[in-house]
Amino acid sequence: MAIDSPTTESKAQFARRLGVARSTITRAAAQGRLVLDDQGRVLVEPSLERWHATTGHRTDLQAQHAAERGNAIPQASGAAAGQGAHTATEEPDETDIALNESRAGYQATALRYTNALARLERDLAAHRRYPLDDVTQAAYGLGARTRAALEHLIDELAPRLAGAADRATRAHLIHAEVRRLAAALQRDHARAQRRLRASTGETA
Repeated sequence: MAIDSPTTESKAQFARRLGVARSTITRAAAQGRLVLDDQGRVLVEPSLERWHATTGHRTDLQAQHAAERGNAIPQASGAAAGQGAHTATEEPDETDIALNESRAGYQATALRYTNALARLERDLAAHRRYPLDDVTQAAYGLGARTRAALEHLIDELAPRLAGAADRATRAHLIHAEVRRLAAALQRDHARAQRRLRASTGETA
């Protein structure tokens, strides 16, 4: 199975995904709260993890991620600093940090698998993928019918070739039977495709 490439979005698309203003995403990118590719597009899954991990009063993680990008996050001052859960001089509670990290990780994991399931359902509906059991059954069926058809071809042609008058007649018989066999296999393949489509609840 092919490995999906990382999902990317523009900052505007990522803002719509989170239901926030585009300027909020622009500031988050500047603060190192997002993971961007070389073209400046948002890598969705790692950015979601970092977004949730740095949401709220997690100034310690915000500063860490900003430092990775060479940006500093200004500390709140005055009365605004006193209104936060943790001020610049107050160490956050370790239990709160562990709970926040666990919650953010679970949310990011759930969203990642939700997105993967949505991609799978979209591919199934568009007939780019099929259930593995159905594909295996179709492959075994086609293989069995192909083998039976080849064996029948040999049994059918052998006495006719033996009684052919010359080489040209034998070649004509072989070509005619091979074309007939190819047409029959194509019909079998089309029927198998229709059965796979039916297995996903779609009509041909």
